[in-house]
Amino acid sequence: MKKYISVIFLLLFSIQALRAQSISGTCGKDMGWSFDGSTLTVYPTKEKVLVSMDNYGVEKKSLSPWLKKGKADEIRKVVIGKNVASIGSCAFTGCRNLREVEFEGRRVESIGWGAFMDCPSLRSISLPAQLKEIGEVAFARCSSLNSITIPQRCVVKEQAFASCDALSSIDCASTCILGDLVFAGEKYVNGEKVHTLYSGAIRNLPQTVTPDNCYKFGLAREAVEPNVDERSMDWTSPTSRVDSFIPSYNLRRNSTVALIIGNQRYRFTDNVPFALHDAYVFEQYCREALGLKESNIIHLEDATKEMMEEALERLDSIKNPEEKKLIVYYAGHGAPDMRGSEAVPYLIPTDVKDVKRGIPLNDFYQQLANMQFEQTSIFLDACFSKISGGRAIISVNPTSLGRTKNTVVFSATDRKEVAHSYDQEGHGLFTYYLLSELHDGVTFGDLQKRVAKNVLETSKQVKSTEQHPTVMFSDDIADEWEDLGF
Repeated sequence: MKKYISVIFLLLFSIQALRAQSISGTCGKDMGWSFDGSTLTVYPTKEKVLVSMDNYGVEKKSLSPWLKKGKADEIRKVVIGKNVASIGSCAFTGCRNLREVEFEGRRVESIGWGAFMDCPSLRSISLPAQLKEIGEVAFARCSSLNSITIPQRCVVKEQAFASCDALSSIDCASTCILGDLVFAGEKYVNGEKVHTLYSGAIRNLPQTVTPDNCYKFGLAREAVEPNVDERSMDWTSPTSRVDSFIPSYNLRRNSTVALIIGNQRYRFTDNVPFALHDAYVFEQYCREALGLKESNIIHLEDATKEMMEEALERLDSIKNPEEKKLIVYYAGHGAPDMRGSEAVPYLIPTDVKDVKRGIPLNDFYQQLANMQFEQTSIFLDACFSKISGGRAIISVNPTSLGRTKNTVVFSATDRKEVAHSYDQEGHGLFTYYLLSELHDGVTFGDLQKRVAKNVLETSKQVKSTEQHPTVMFSDDIADEWEDLGF
């Protein structure tokens, strides 16, 4: 009898526990949520619909539904589903045991004010590269948050990271916009509340932040000053004749798409001189000389791995790629994984320390080929040689194009050579001569011959070593690649 009662009690307890844990509802138009007792997931209720969360407040009558149900202290993880465009204000305020936020997609463009305020167990969060706005006090008093990376062109509003006492590392994209007292703390002196300044490590800074005004953003002068020299060159300013005399033919290539990446400032290895400037000017040539629409150009500056992966996803989502052409330009580090029997070359995002966590070059080629563009033209101002001042960190032989189709790759070097910078002109040597020949009507054959000749001659004169730009092409266009053009 006792055993029978125990079984019934256990069954009733299990049912009650499941009912208590598994709850769901709505949190916006075409947007739902579910909670399993530990993880809260928000997601679109309609397939392929871009949705936004409702905005909430800190008063009881306007709390988010999961907070109204008293689940704040039970939430350990939040999952933001695919096609969620914005996180509502005060959505997760006061979730004291929230430790992890996962973004299943990369479409989130805004985080509302106070969205994660007072979440003292949140240690880190990987913000989507496409994020455009972080609201006021969005992460205020997240006292365990130890590092933050702010994406390009993101507007960070007032006191967004205020009183994040454990914060020890900030990576501020050069084009982000900071509001007042973004990183300030608070303490009481003689009974009065005063602001404290962040004095930890900083990587990169917007041009608007200087040692003289840094307190405005909650940053200590000693944290800001070491970064000023690194960003002293404005890569948007002309430094050579190829910057000042960009040809314009009033062309319109509406069916050509470009992916442009300039990786200059690396977290774990040497910077790449002029890479940001190279990419910036290459974009100007795409628009002026080649006639690409601005909306068809994806331009990444100091790209992290997530940013590069997201850019490939965006390319892959383009409709009717078989009717379009693709131009890819990369300036930055390359490196091989030397741990196997054969060295495997990788492109290195700016936030990668272990080479093997980079992007395999063969996979990169294959991903582009799988998109089935009518023609893909790739320009790599990177090499794989460990020589001071070069655009690489370890030597490796060049890779092959494998099973790609309709692809031409222009590389800055051959085998174990270094891809030099051309200091006098403020560019990579390969990029400088590529830009000088990049105009309407040039064929790939002429482009290769002229660039190779000029780079070789200049490398011997200026660097006292030889640099041989090379071309690879997929088997299907072996007989015609020289006659192709943009």
